[in-house]
Amino acid sequence: MKQKTIIVGLLVILSIIACIALVDSIISFQNPSGNSSVSTTSLQTTSVITTKATTSVPAKVTANVTTNATAKATAVPARTNTSVPTPTPTPVTYTSAQVYLHLIDIALGTGNDKINKVTTSPEKISLDGSYTGDDWTSLDNFRQQFNNYLSTTTTISAPATGSQGNIMIKFMPGTSLNSLSQDTSYNTINGKQVLNRDENGTICSIYRTLVDSNSVETDSAYINSDLTGDKRTHYMLRGLLYYLGFQGESMKYPDSMFYSQPNTNTQLDTIDVKAVQLMYGSKITDGMTLAAIKNFY
Repeated sequence: MKQKTIIVGLLVILSIIACIALVDSIISFQNPSGNSSVSTTSLQTTSVITTKATTSVPAKVTANVTTNATAKATAVPARTNTSVPTPTPTPVTYTSAQVYLHLIDIALGTGNDKINKVTTSPEKISLDGSYTGDDWTSLDNFRQQFNNYLSTTTTISAPATGSQGNIMIKFMPGTSLNSLSQDTSYNTINGKQVLNRDENGTICSIYRTLVDSNSVETDSAYINSDLTGDKRTHYMLRGLLYYLGFQGESMKYPDSMFYSQPNTNTQLDTIDVKAVQLMYGSKITDGMTLAAIKNFY
């Protein structure tokens, strides 16, 4: 009986050993290298780490770049308008006495002792010689200003061509004006001639007034056609104004069309406008003397 028990016990032990061997064989068959499971796990772990590293690094870099770009964009100050605004000129006001004195200077100067105001309406003007389309336009623009704003007693006609006007503006080369300046036939009996030179001594215009046997005046302003730009326009308009009765000049106002020094002013200054309006209003009459004018101020 004791022997049977021992034998059974040995069989049980052998069975356990056989089972353990069988299990080891199975494990060895599935994992021949013995550490395959660990390697696979390590590879998976490495893959996960690599993946995390790969995905997390660009995200941080992108975040940093975005943050830096935003910071830089925020740091740049907003552009401001640094242009200096154009100042609005303060209107110049003149007293009545200043306007009357200016009128006396520009209308009664150079030995003229009475107002020589054009009374014909419309007064005819014409262009002749080497004039241009710009000359015609500048002259016509002034004519419209005169008719609409400066005069209430007379008007000026649209510029004609040739010798059709009572006031003729003739464009001629400088050499021709030099020749005209040598003509001494004009005197206080049959007319007069006025030479106008620039700062270089060049003759820019000549005013000629010829009186025939019937006491009919022919007024001609000869303009140097070699002139260009504002200088050309100035001497043309100044010639017209001369024959409208403004034969004097002013030493007080550099911006005046009638300034005594050579200039290229092409627009009437404020005090010029007031003086022309005064002369071509109803208060001032043709032939009025200085003494009569002084009674107004």
